[in-house]
Amino acid sequence: VGGKTLELSYHGVGHLPGNIFISAPKQKVLMVIDTVFPRWMPWRRFAVAQDVLGSMAQVEEIAKMDWTTLVAGHVERTGTHEDVDTQIAFYHDLKDAAGKALASTKPGEGVAAADMGNPWAVFDNYIDRVVVRCVDTLSPKWQSRLAAFDVYIWDQCYSMEQTLRIE
Repeated sequence: VGGKTLELSYHGVGHLPGNIFISAPKQKVLMVIDTVFPRWMPWRRFAVAQDVLGSMAQVEEIAKMDWTTLVAGHVERTGTHEDVDTQIAFYHDLKDAAGKALASTKPGEGVAAADMGNPWAVFDNYIDRVVVRCVDTLSPKWQSRLAAFDVYIWDQCYSMEQTLRIE
């Protein structure tokens, strides 16, 4: 339209069904909302992504695309390839930390004998301990690198624990 070209593409569910990538190739601008969070911790539970692993894969796709400016939405700045690479590194560390926490945490450890007859209490305690281990693993490296780490790290670890255990 008017000599300007926008390319719209769909890369799967990720954040939400229908969430598209919008590229202005001549201007080297890419717009993808709720998928990359330049210098910020992703909002609660991967921005409430319907497909956490799909959302992570989309960030990997964004890294491979030809753009100079990323419009990501909801934060005060546009993104760079360095921001995308940082988010990829964080996601890899998060997935690894949650996986190791799941593998090294046993249901029922530390649960009071009186609560052992309540399977919901036992399982809730297990999930909480997995999340604590995940947060403890990530905090030294990431708490000073991503804004709002302290606010959303618990949600990210919980969401990743759920994703890895269920999917």
